[in-house]
Amino acid sequence: MPIYRNLMLLAGVAAVAACRPGHGLQGPPPIRGQGAYEFATRGETSTTVTGTFLVLEDTIVVRPATGACHYDTRSMNEQVMRFTCDGMPQVEDFALSFKRSDPAHSSVWSATMQKTVQKRVCDRYTTDATGRQVCAASHIETSSQQVPVGGVLFVKGSTSGIRPGGDARR
Repeated sequence: MPIYRNLMLLAGVAAVAACRPGHGLQGPPPIRGQGAYEFATRGETSTTVTGTFLVLEDTIVVRPATGACHYDTRSMNEQVMRFTCDGMPQVEDFALSFKRSDPAHSSVWSATMQKTVQKRVCDRYTTDATGRQVCAASHIETSSQQVPVGGVLFVKGSTSGIRPGGDARR
């Protein structure tokens, strides 16, 4: 019986500890670094996307200089807030991702863009002196492809006076 009593006591202590505030099931972690920030993309494109984001206690508000960004409700990661954006010049499927633990210093962007690709196409083959088949005549073909691009966001503290629920002050 002492083992049974010890197990019951241990179960009771665990149940009480789980009911204390701050224990048990919790939502996503709080967002750190509250304030207003300006951002610009850096990476593999000649196009730079700029804008601002406002970090509040429980959310982030993103306002690009062009287009609009919306929280991605399909994102299942509680550590990262992902936003999809429309209306960005020369890029498609543009997205911003902010780590809740430090959105100002741990943010990245991704997109796809049209890239011109050139490749050499052989028109005629011949056999060289060693018996290998080599290209005797060729031409260049140019095509356009969707390629993934992305990088780290360049972020700095905002000086434009962004306020919750409103656009940047001018």
